[in-house]
Amino acid sequence: MSLNDIAKAAYADQASVDAEQQAAHESEAAEEFLAAARHVARNVLGEAAEVLPWQYTPWAQAAKDTEEATAALAPGLHHTLALRYAYTQDDERAQFGLVQTCVSCGCRIVTEVTSLHHLGKLLDEADGPGQAHADGRNGAEGDGPFGCADSLLEQATSLVQLVRRLVARHPQAGVAVDMASLLSHSSGSTTGRLRLETTTAEAAAEVAASLGMDVTTEVTGASGSYVFRRTRGLCTVDGIEVQIEGYTQLPDDEAAAWRSQQDQAAEDGGS
Repeated sequence: MSLNDIAKAAYADQASVDAEQQAAHESEAAEEFLAAARHVARNVLGEAAEVLPWQYTPWAQAAKDTEEATAALAPGLHHTLALRYAYTQDDERAQFGLVQTCVSCGCRIVTEVTSLHHLGKLLDEADGPGQAHADGRNGAEGDGPFGCADSLLEQATSLVQLVRRLVARHPQAGVAVDMASLLSHSSGSTTGRLRLETTTAEAAAEVAASLGMDVTTEVTGASGSYVFRRTRGLCTVDGIEVQIEGYTQLPDDEAAAWRSQQDQAAEDGGS
């Protein structure tokens, strides 16, 4: 192996170890946070809270400087109980509330919940007709001439903040935007797509894990060319379709072994 290959292999090995340690730390922290969510829910709602299926929100999907756990009230409902810790430089603030997600524009309205009776009241009101947005919007008439543009601006801000959080959290991954697009409709809904690249396949897997994203990894190459390990993943964050991809060039010996396997497979298939 050349020095180039040895250095790359050493980096890949260390990156893998770092990613495993980081994943273990995040898993432990998530379990502690979920335990806190269950505790607070039981204090507010009583024994009824025992049935709540709490899930930890990956850091990159939560709001900036916010740690979050959510529990769907029932399949198909557009309401979610959310326990939040919002961190600032001076203090730590916790909020337990009902999150109502608008199926039209994707905005979220959070109302603090103080008791089981209070939660029932909020749900009863939410199921009623003509529910207005927290900012005064109430369908097409309330949006005015700038409704579509306002929705586009909000989603663009969310997209930029997501990229900045990923870059800050994974400084060695070389996260870069390959493509970003937003399409806003007069109904208030916005469709967003974001395609990210990283410097290596391992870096792509690391960033994808922080988003709770499932990935696929494969080796690809053509005759006489370099051979690469490619990692790709896809998920949705705040209504934005996020795709990530990274490549790692295989060392000469691994590339030769891979080509040999491909040649053997071709011979077996032709016989």
